[in-house]
Amino acid sequence: MTGIDYAQARLQARYGQRPDEAAWHRLASLRGFSAALAYGRESAFRGWLEGCAEAGGVHALESGLRRRWRALVAEVARWMPEEWQAAVGCCALLPALPALDHLIGGGEVLPWMRAEPELAALCDGNAAAAVPPALTFTRLPGQPRVEAWLAEWRRRLPPMDAGDAALFAALERTLRQHQAAFSVAAPAEAWLLRQRLQARLDGLFRRSLLSPAAAFVFLSLALLDLERLRAALAPRAVLADAAAVS
Repeated sequence: MTGIDYAQARLQARYGQRPDEAAWHRLASLRGFSAALAYGRESAFRGWLEGCAEAGGVHALESGLRRRWRALVAEVARWMPEEWQAAVGCCALLPALPALDHLIGGGEVLPWMRAEPELAALCDGNAAAAVPPALTFTRLPGQPRVEAWLAEWRRRLPPMDAGDAALFAALERTLRQHQAAFSVAAPAEAWLLRQRLQARLDGLFRRSLLSPAAAFVFLSLALLDLERLRAALAPRAVLADAAAVS
């Protein structure tokens, strides 16, 4: 099994390992950071929490989650045919984009930023200096951050047939529609919108059998999982930090 067949088999297996709603409800029911982290390490969340140290508090948690995201993107890239690897690799930067904008705009260097590979080059006190080539697209003038990233991502996509192009268009349309709805939604609607997005992405993943689009649909679902896990654990980590210094 080679090429996209191999990638599809790996993606299907990893898709089947994602936490189900029972796991999410169990995580939500636990009180305290220690209990939630212990459960996560022994359940379907273990892949996200590998190497995450409880003692480090919220900054260690978030750094660990970003590290696991980068590892997942690198793994998916290795599964894919060579011509698709650059476009997959571009996804590693997604969680770092707000901080990149902050630093490139001359914002204060926060201590946690120096440990992040995507940010370390900009943490020398001179954010206006030369930016590593892989990050230059974030400096396009007058262009929103996400649009700048999309432009670079599209540039890395290889030629594709009409069927694959339709799947990529459906993915982008799905994400744009969610973003538009989310930007005007009341806080109480946020979870419902994320549920709807997940359902649409699940359907699109099933439609993407043996298409390179499956890798990007899977990563979209993984990023949704990452966001949800962070929302479940970060407040507990903040409370644990506060209790430790009180």
